[in-house]
Amino acid sequence: MRANYLFKLIAGLSNPKRYSGTRHNAGELFVKFLSKKFGNKLVQNKKFFGKIDKISFFSSKVFLLVSDLYMNNNGIAISHFCNFYHICPKKILVVHDELDLPPGSLRIKMGGSYNGHKGVLSVEEKLGSSEFYRLRIGIGRPYKNQKVSEFVLNFPDRIDRELISLAINRSASYLYSAIQKDICFSKIQNYINSINHKF
Repeated sequence: MRANYLFKLIAGLSNPKRYSGTRHNAGELFVKFLSKKFGNKLVQNKKFFGKIDKISFFSSKVFLLVSDLYMNNNGIAISHFCNFYHICPKKILVVHDELDLPPGSLRIKMGGSYNGHKGVLSVEEKLGSSEFYRLRIGIGRPYKNQKVSEFVLNFPDRIDRELISLAINRSASYLYSAIQKDICFSKIQNYINSINHKF
């Protein structure tokens, strides 16, 4: 079935464990939710510099990956994994935080610019291509006079955390169903891009 092969790898961009739960690790939160709800369990794998799992769809499977490397080296883990399993860039979904979207909003697309995100840049450089799918999870902009680095490496407040969690839960659940039901990417894009939780 075609959609079983839409994505062969879903990778959540992240920093190491001590940053888990921070805004910059929104991609990790997404993959952890997928693994917990539909997979088995993310398991440490030193060969691939991170944790891996897989979700089975009939006779095919989609791999999940969260790197243990720092954000600007995430491309090393993803490219190493893809080289081993012969996965081309167009079969990869990279999930990451996005400053230009408010908490609770998401956008998914194929290709594009890394837009200042060093994790995405690392993936582009190591894969030698920008032609992979990107799911951007909104985290909002820094507060007045706050540095971007300080903002993304800190934990969201309660309201933002709930908005981000709602968006992740809704989009991840839909994505699983969409792959299983052979829904085309344009419909996936229309649905996910319409998600916009607010309080």
